Amino acid sequence: RNYTYAAIPTYAMVGTGLLLHFKAKNHYKDYKDRLPNTEKAHDNLYRKARRANNWSKALLITGFTAWTADVVGVYLRGRKNKLALKAQEDANLETEQASSRVYIQPIIVPGQSNQIGLLWRF
Repeated sequence: RNYTYAAIPTYAMVGTGLLLHFKAKNHYKDYKDRLPNTEKAHDNLYRKARRANNWSKALLITGFTAWTADVVGVYLRGRKNKLALKAQEDANLETEQASSRVYIQPIIVPGQSNQIGLLWRF
Protein backbone atom coordinates (compact mmCIF):
# COMPACT_ATOMS: atom_id res chain seq x y z
CA ARG A 1 0.00 0.00 0.00
CA ASN A 2 1.30 3.43 -0.88
CA TYR A 3 1.11 5.78 2.13
CA THR A 4 2.20 8.95 0.32
CA TYR A 5 -1.47 9.56 -0.44
CA ALA A 6 -1.92 10.31 3.27
CA ALA A 7 1.37 12.13 3.83
CA ILE A 8 1.30 14.63 0.96
CA PRO A 9 -2.13 16.17 1.75
CA THR A 10 -1.32 16.20 5.47
CA TYR A 11 1.90 18.15 5.00
CA ALA A 12 0.21 20.40 2.43
CA MET A 13 -2.53 21.28 4.92
CA VAL A 14 -0.06 21.97 7.72
CA GLY A 15 2.21 24.01 5.43
CA THR A 16 -0.66 26.03 4.00
CA GLY A 17 -2.05 26.56 7.49
CA LEU A 18 1.28 27.94 8.67
CA LEU A 19 1.56 30.17 5.61
CA LEU A 20 -1.93 31.55 6.19
CA HIS A 21 -1.13 32.08 9.87
CA PHE A 22 1.81 34.34 9.01
CA LYS A 23 -0.27 36.06 6.33
CA ALA A 24 -3.03 36.73 8.90
CA LYS A 25 -0.48 38.17 11.30
CA ASN A 26 0.80 40.51 8.57
CA HIS A 27 -2.73 41.61 7.61
CA TYR A 28 -3.56 42.29 11.24
CA LYS A 29 -0.31 44.21 11.73
CA ASP A 30 -1.21 46.32 8.67
CA TYR A 31 -4.68 46.87 10.14
CA LYS A 32 -3.21 48.03 13.47
CA ASP A 33 -0.34 50.14 12.05
CA ARG A 34 -1.94 51.92 9.11
CA LEU A 35 -3.91 55.06 9.26
CA PRO A 36 -7.00 54.27 7.27
CA ASN A 37 -7.68 56.13 4.05
CA THR A 38 -11.26 55.10 4.35
CA GLU A 39 -13.10 53.08 6.91
CA LYS A 40 -13.98 50.52 4.23
CA ALA A 41 -10.27 49.92 3.44
CA HIS A 42 -9.54 49.62 7.16
CA ASP A 43 -12.34 47.07 7.64
CA ASN A 44 -11.16 45.23 4.55
CA LEU A 45 -7.73 44.68 6.15
CA TYR A 46 -9.38 43.35 9.29
CA ARG A 47 -11.63 41.00 7.30
CA LYS A 48 -8.60 39.68 5.36
CA ALA A 49 -6.75 39.05 8.62
CA ARG A 50 -9.74 37.31 10.19
CA ARG A 51 -10.41 35.17 7.09
CA ALA A 52 -6.76 34.11 6.81
CA ASN A 53 -6.69 33.32 10.52
CA ASN A 54 -9.86 31.20 10.31
CA TRP A 55 -8.54 29.27 7.30
CA SER A 56 -5.19 28.85 9.05
CA LYS A 57 -6.82 27.34 12.14
CA ALA A 58 -9.03 25.05 10.07
CA LEU A 59 -6.14 23.76 7.95
CA LEU A 60 -3.80 23.32 10.92
CA ILE A 61 -6.41 21.42 12.93
CA THR A 62 -7.31 19.23 9.95
CA GLY A 63 -3.66 18.61 9.06
CA PHE A 64 -2.61 17.70 12.59
CA THR A 65 -5.69 15.51 13.01
CA ALA A 66 -4.82 13.62 9.81
CA TRP A 67 -1.18 13.35 10.93
CA THR A 68 -2.21 12.02 14.36
CA ALA A 69 -4.61 9.53 12.77
CA ASP A 70 -1.80 8.36 10.47
CA VAL A 71 0.59 7.88 13.42
CA VAL A 72 -2.05 5.96 15.39
CA GLY A 73 -2.83 3.85 12.30
CA VAL A 74 0.84 2.96 11.85
CA TYR A 75 1.11 2.05 15.54
CA LEU A 76 -1.99 -0.17 15.40
CA ARG A 77 -0.84 -1.81 12.17
CA GLY A 78 2.56 -2.53 13.72
CA ARG A 79 0.94 -3.95 16.84
CA LYS A 80 -1.31 -6.17 14.71
CA ASN A 81 1.70 -7.40 12.72
CA LYS A 82 3.63 -8.06 15.93
CA LEU A 83 0.76 -10.11 17.37
CA ALA A 84 0.44 -12.08 14.12
CA LEU A 85 4.19 -12.76 14.12
CA LYS A 86 4.05 -13.90 17.77
CA ALA A 87 1.13 -16.23 16.98
CA GLN A 88 3.11 -17.68 14.06
CA GLU A 89 6.19 -18.16 16.26
CA ASP A 90 4.04 -19.85 18.95
CA ALA A 91 2.56 -22.19 16.34
CA ASN A 92 6.04 -23.04 15.04
CA LEU A 93 7.25 -23.67 18.60
CA GLU A 94 4.31 -26.01 19.29
CA THR A 95 5.05 -27.92 16.09
CA GLU A 96 8.71 -28.16 17.04
CA GLN A 97 7.89 -29.33 20.56
CA ALA A 98 5.44 -31.91 19.24
CA SER A 99 8.13 -33.43 17.03
CA SER A 100 10.80 -33.58 19.76
CA ARG A 101 9.42 -35.37 22.77
CA VAL A 102 11.07 -36.80 25.80
CA TYR A 103 10.08 -40.32 26.77
CA ILE A 104 10.75 -42.03 30.07
CA GLN A 105 11.76 -45.61 29.38
CA PRO A 106 12.90 -48.18 31.92
CA ILE A 107 16.24 -49.75 31.11
CA ILE A 108 16.61 -53.29 32.35
CA VAL A 109 20.12 -54.70 32.23
CA PRO A 110 20.48 -58.31 33.45
CA GLY A 111 22.84 -58.65 36.38
CA GLN A 112 22.73 -54.96 37.33
CA SER A 113 20.27 -52.82 39.21
CA ASN A 114 17.30 -51.55 37.29
CA GLN A 115 17.61 -48.00 35.95
CA ILE A 116 15.32 -45.38 34.54
CA GLY A 117 16.61 -43.51 31.53
CA LEU A 118 15.41 -40.67 29.33
CA LEU A 119 15.07 -41.14 25.63
CA TRP A 120 14.90 -38.00 23.52
CA ARG A 121 13.71 -38.53 19.96
CA PHE A 122 14.05 -35.91 17.24
